[in-house]
Amino acid sequence: MKTITALLMATLIMCPCSSIMAKNPAASVTDKAQKASISTIKDLDNGRLYVMDYTADYKLDKMLQQNVNSVDTMLAFVGRELLGAAKPAPGAIDAGCSAFAGRTEEGKPIYGRNFDYKMKMTAVMVRTAPKDGYRSIGMADAG
Repeated sequence: MKTITALLMATLIMCPCSSIMAKNPAASVTDKAQKASISTIKDLDNGRLYVMDYTADYKLDKMLQQNVNSVDTMLAFVGRELLGAAKPAPGAIDAGCSAFAGRTEEGKPIYGRNFDYKMKMTAVMVRTAPKDGYRSIGMADAG
């Protein structure tokens, strides 16, 4: 579930949007809560690392109900439900990431993944804390 959340957030925030490529992708955002989240972006390392607090509804429950089970169906969902008319496009990534899942001593599930992109890049750390969901921190390639 946290993998899906991180992937959804990365796609929403960092995906190239084909209908607005010449403009800032944030121009496609019309939701007031999404705009408020975008306004929290801070540069932590001279353009190499950013952080943002995403407080808008990213519609994870709705996505799970619609059987989103591939990158293509996820991109279609994000375009339709979160970006209005904009159409996100997948990018080519030369990555070698790995992941783990486990439980804390109290039995709570945890998940982690490394960030082994094989290129120079800019990253965004996205912190989420939805009212009725799990708090999480995800990393997204801004390139």
